[in-house]
Amino acid sequence: MSEDAQGFLWIGTFGGGLNRYDPRTETFTHYQSQEGISSSLSNDQIWSVYIDSRNILWVGTQSGLNKFDPSAGPDGQVQDEVFVRYLHDPDDPHSLSHNRVRAIYEDRQGTLWIGTTGGLNQYNRDDDTFISYRTESDDPNSLSHNSIYSIAGDVTDALWIGGAKGVNKADRGNQRFDLYMHGDQIHTMVQDGNGVLWAGTGGQGLHRIDRAHNTAIPYNPD
Repeated sequence: MSEDAQGFLWIGTFGGGLNRYDPRTETFTHYQSQEGISSSLSNDQIWSVYIDSRNILWVGTQSGLNKFDPSAGPDGQVQDEVFVRYLHDPDDPHSLSHNRVRAIYEDRQGTLWIGTTGGLNQYNRDDDTFISYRTESDDPNSLSHNSIYSIAGDVTDALWIGGAKGVNKADRGNQRFDLYMHGDQIHTMVQDGNGVLWAGTGGQGLHRIDRAHNTAIPYNPD
């Protein structure tokens, strides 16, 4: 779920498409994929919904990334109901690296990061293209896994990428990724008001990431 500047709540479902909730009227508007209509949602199975600093809605689905500008008129109604689809093209190295989009995050510089099950993508707004980062077997400083489930930033604006095999911290200046919590599936990450980064795993409990000592402290059921 994500809330836009007009106060609409956007809710992604897994099979029922996208829903816009209007708290003023307590009603829902539904958006679904329509066969043969390229301006509709690309897929009804939604993994992620994100409103960026420009009030643009990004929707990550089982089959493609979608961009939607929920600009509203004076009457509060959405005027532009056109989705722009971004799909993987094996013949285009600057396309999305994979169609299954699990995570979307915008950093403090306004750069949009897209996590897929086929690598991390940096979106270039100027030319509408992507730079992809993937696991490289001959590069120990590359991304440790291609299946990305969550992306978060911290107080230093460092980028943290969680996925099928732990957490990677991105060193964007040196184009390297440092590995934390090797082996754990990281399904969600968030930074709290004190600047502490928390990671929720798929079976290994909750972890607090200690950046000072490059460790993760687990909290498990007792």
